[in-house]
Order: sequence, then C-alpha cells, then structure tokens
Amino acid sequence: MKRKIAAGVLAAGICVGVAACGQPQTETATASVETAAETEESAAETETESETESMTMPAGTEDNARLEIADGTYDGIVIDAAMNTLVIDTPEGEVMQFTMPEDRNCVETQNGILLGGAVAVTVQDGEVTAVKDSSMQPKASADVLGFAADLYYVFEYQDIQTMAKFVSYPITIAEENGDVTIESEEDFLQYDPQLLFQEDRKEAILSTNLFELEAGEDGTYRIGNEEHGVTFQEKEGDIWAQVITDID
Repeated sequence: MKRKIAAGVLAAGICVGVAACGQPQTETATASVETAAETEESAAETETESETESMTMPAGTEDNARLEIADGTYDGIVIDAAMNTLVIDTPEGEVMQFTMPEDRNCVETQNGILLGGAVAVTVQDGEVTAVKDSSMQPKASADVLGFAADLYYVFEYQDIQTMAKFVSYPITIAEENGDVTIESEEDFLQYDPQLLFQEDRKEAILSTNLFELEAGEDGTYRIGNEEHGVTFQEKEGDIWAQVITDID
C-alpha cells in the first residue's frame, strides 16, 4: 500500500518554567527536576512522532525500515494542499508529503497549487525549493483528478460518511457472494465498512496512476484496476461535480 513521505523533519522544542512561591527550596528543586524530565520526554515523543510522519516505508520492508526523502524533483498530482503541507500522487504510485516553507515563495506555478493539478516539486538539502507546473500532462482535467483525490482519502481513512454523499443512488456494490443494491444514503451508511473498504479494493484505488486516468467511451472514469475499483462520472446538470455510479 502506498505510504506518505515528507521533505523534511520538523523537531518540536518545548520550554516550561515553574514558579513555586512559598515552597521549601528542596521541594522547588525536586519539582524543577521532574518538570525538566517531563519536558525532555515530551519533546522526545514529539520529535519521534514528527519523524514517523515525515518518512516512508518502502513496499516489502518492515516498519523500522524508514527513509527520508532524497533530494530531487518529483512529478505528481496534488491530492492535498494545506497551509504548510503539500501531498502529491506520483506516476510510480507513491504518495509523497512535503513540508512547505512558511512564506511559500517557492511556488512558481501559473495558477498556484490546485487540487488535482500536476506539479513538479524540487527538494534540495531536505527542503522544498521549487513547486512548478509539471511537464507531464495528465489525461483528465483537474476537476476530475480532484475528485479522484477525494476518493483516495475516503479509502485511506475509510470515511463512509463522506463517501455516502458522493454516491448516485441507487448503486450496486459487487461482493463475493453477489451484487448488493443500495437505494439511499441512509442505507449506504448502514453498509458494513469492512466490506466497503476491503483491502483488495482499497489497494487498487490507492495504486491508481492519476496521470493515466481518462474517460471511457461512455464518459465514465474508473479509479482502481480491472477487478476492484470505483466508477464515477459527471453529475447530471453540473459539469463541475462528479458522482460515484459503481463500486466493485
């Protein structure tokens, strides 16, 4: 399964001051030592959590085999963009998470950073130094790819609440023992999440090369593989919105 990578590790430093007015000197000294120990432990835990979030585990390795992202330029489709974080999905099927500089002066794209947009991220000495428009052009529009990015996170975090709102009802879900038809959002929310987000389906969706995503002859898009995935299309009467029409 694809894992997140980050461009740098942010270490957290914490300073705590303790005032013990009226306490005996011995008690004050003891409290200070205990506070210092707790502070060091807290900082160590924060740093460990940050390092874990900022690294990746290559496929086929154990949990302790984690690598920092190497310097270079990485092309990908933007699947998440917060104030200080940029997440892309690469043509090789890796999800890469970068920590952005606070001033964001490194962004050199024509239209900023858009969900579903194709970018090239340059990392040097562990820092993001440039985000430009990618020379690789995806086959689908940014709106379509933005919806595909939403589906990625729906399956990554098994978010049935959000997925229920993406569906065009009634919808058919393929199961091992036959197809199941769900008539409404209320019924969808009662569906077993373990069946909906089963590992084979989740793996197929998270491994999709978004650069190659394109409309079929019937105008629908499919994220996943031949056996497992999700089919979606433009919502009738709204060219800017997409709806899920099939899950198998």
